[in-house]
Amino acid sequence: IIGNWVGPGTVQIDSGAGCTPPENYEFCFQRKYGDTVTLSAVPSPGKVFSYWSGSPCGLKDPSCSFQLTGDMNVFALFGRVELTVDVVGKGDVCSTSHDSVCTENLIPPMTVWQEVGSTLVLEARPDSGWHFDRWNSGPCAGQDRTCSYTVQDTATVIATFERNATATATPKPTPKPTPKPTPKPTPKPTSKPTSGPTPGATARPPAATDEPIAPAAPSGSVRPQSSPSDPAAPPAGSTSGPSAGVESSLPDASDAPSEQPPATPGVGSPTGPAPDHALLVLAALLMAMALTALGFALGRRRRAHPAEASQAPPMIEGG
Repeated sequence: IIGNWVGPGTVQIDSGAGCTPPENYEFCFQRKYGDTVTLSAVPSPGKVFSYWSGSPCGLKDPSCSFQLTGDMNVFALFGRVELTVDVVGKGDVCSTSHDSVCTENLIPPMTVWQEVGSTLVLEARPDSGWHFDRWNSGPCAGQDRTCSYTVQDTATVIATFERNATATATPKPTPKPTPKPTPKPTPKPTSKPTSGPTPGATARPPAATDEPIAPAAPSGSVRPQSSPSDPAAPPAGSTSGPSAGVESSLPDASDAPSEQPPATPGVGSPTGPAPDHALLVLAALLMAMALTALGFALGRRRRAHPAEASQAPPMIEGG
């Protein structure tokens, strides 16, 4: 049986002769094949036994018994304690003093052996989108994300990480659209008629001129002739004599100008606008003045030819 130990301690066997260990080994024992062998790990005063390695003995039991069936290599570790590291959430725990302590690329929990009396510095490193919340247990409880303590005994530390709170964006109030003023329709200019009377308006007569308007001859009027009882009138059917000249010289009503006053727009029209009464009165006055002038002219003509009455042919009595 050959072996080694690390740390403050030794390995003892219950019986058997010793032997010279090969290079790189600490001890060597010889026993017969099939014998029962008992090994004991003895730590130095004030130190601890850590574990066995490479033997059928229990990891943490300092005394180990087994049956020897062949050559055997035994390893004993002294002066170290077990440290268990675990995380909750997304992040890692790594030591800044020992490279062997780090959960990166591992699935926690993880167990490492730390030398008793050494100072261990652990750092909690949250993943992106997470933050360190607290140490749940062990010698780091109550410390910040960087934990420092002196290793004394077996311990367990748990780092808890929390997800960052997602900031809820306050929705901005949707601005109400400012109503555009409705443009007022531009009134279309009303086209004024270029001719004809305006509907609903009373037509005005044309401006009066200084010349008198000759009245129209009365409908059905005939040329004035002397009645048989009138001594100055020539006999009917006379075509010669002085009376013929008189008759031709007399002004004939039919020869009077047949001009009529310009038609007043709408006068007499059943569908036109109401006639202008002032225009009707003016027309009546002008007609009366024309008739008076005509009668005066006829009387003056008769007084200017008194001999016509004496030249009238004598009345022929019948019989």
